[in-house]
Amino acid sequence: MYDCAVRNSQDTHASLATLSRQIFVDTAKDIRTHPTMNLSEYFDSTAARWETIGLFFALLGSALFHTPDDDPIFTHRNPWKLEKSQLRATATAIGDICCQFCNGAGTTSDPFCWLTAQQLVLLTSMFGHSDYRVWQKLGDLSTIVYAFGLHQSGEDIEERFPFFLVEIRKRVMVCAYAIDKQLATSLGRPPRICSRYCSISLPLDISCEEMVLSRSDGEKALQNLDANGWNTEGCLTVGVRLRVVLLTCLLRESILELSLSPTTEHIPARAEFVPGHRLHSMSISGADPKEPYRMLIQESRQTQRNLPSFLHWSPEEAAAGTYSSARDEGRAFAHMEFTYQEFLLHRILLKRLGVNSQGLIESSLEIVTTLLDIIVMLTQSAHSVANISWDLCYIGLPAAGILTSKLLSDHTSQISNPLHSPIPANFRSLTIPKLNTFIFHLTFLVRPHEGCYEIAQQGAKFIRRVLDRILSPECPQPAPNTPDIDLPEDWLDGCGLDGNFDFMAWFDNIQWM
Repeated sequence: MYDCAVRNSQDTHASLATLSRQIFVDTAKDIRTHPTMNLSEYFDSTAARWETIGLFFALLGSALFHTPDDDPIFTHRNPWKLEKSQLRATATAIGDICCQFCNGAGTTSDPFCWLTAQQLVLLTSMFGHSDYRVWQKLGDLSTIVYAFGLHQSGEDIEERFPFFLVEIRKRVMVCAYAIDKQLATSLGRPPRICSRYCSISLPLDISCEEMVLSRSDGEKALQNLDANGWNTEGCLTVGVRLRVVLLTCLLRESILELSLSPTTEHIPARAEFVPGHRLHSMSISGADPKEPYRMLIQESRQTQRNLPSFLHWSPEEAAAGTYSSARDEGRAFAHMEFTYQEFLLHRILLKRLGVNSQGLIESSLEIVTTLLDIIVMLTQSAHSVANISWDLCYIGLPAAGILTSKLLSDHTSQISNPLHSPIPANFRSLTIPKLNTFIFHLTFLVRPHEGCYEIAQQGAKFIRRVLDRILSPECPQPAPNTPDIDLPEDWLDGCGLDGNFDFMAWFDNIQWM
């Protein structure tokens, strides 16, 4: 568009001003679609709009997080000497400007939904989950989702739009819903998108290439799916990730309701708390089927069992080294997502009722173990581990902190009370090496340009300091290799070293701002 506007022009500025006015006019118009519309036709009708231009830059900014600094685009084809960080900041700013243009025009369109979602992802990567701009953009996303009607579905809607657009809408809705739950969980704030007012459909587990086929050809692609819409090849596709994330986030909404509710009356019944209950057992005896509140742990386990077989994970087989190929990453991904739900429920019991359950330790150890397994799988298959920062920081770090706290409380109790019954020896021998490996990955896989970098470094220092204390009881001072530890000398004072140390109290006040 730029080239056409300035080619053979005697006044480049005037030509670009004319193009800009035309883009504003197009942005204010509705996008017309019909059921037989193909992808090229659709994008031809949406190219000269600010939301499409903004989407391009939002995608560019996100892609730069996975582009090496020595890429030829920055070393050999860069006459302007533009650094990657400068280009990323410029792309972020342009995305925001285009969002403002669309808001000023009162635009509601599919590309604007895509832009808002992608800009939220970019802002999160740039500034971290606690930044106000991220929370504000989540508000914009929830607004456009409702205003544009993505929370509604039905046969009449599917019949009026091309097949690819229907499927993209499902995926955008799942992304918006999932991001809302993730931010609400990490920040402890009420979610903005509530499923009880939405009709959120599971996206079909088909590829992008299959999605953009004609309706008739697209229906042929459905023959490669099982009765529940999962692919029959056993692959960890984007569709699989979205479907698993939706299933777990539907549970997360109920978990958030327990976590943020002003009352604690029904927490044990809904969380299905049974002291000493094993994480992977099949059922709980004596459960009252007439219980008016959903028993969330049981529901989570049942949902996980209902997944297709290629997403079933056995911790015993994982420990035996059975899972080693890239195809097994799907099993690990699903297992960690569901285990995290149980971790959150046990954490609620500790945080709101002061009940320290064995399930909290078991789920914490399972999360850290599974994360390390995933990193090994990705490394062995030569796949990038650049996308694992979220899991390391916001799922792995709280779990690792619980394990660290358990080790510390036992160590302190042993010093103050020699008759104290210690934790099993295998727990210590299992946990300490895993924590050492975890903090190594946390330190080096979360890069300095990522928004969660500071949180990762603080968490790693905290755990490392505790491990130094545990492994060197005769030396209360930090080890020489951690002189830059960012903690006061009395950092352990007031932490309840009588065995009730709660890492989450520290994690919830980790200087998010």
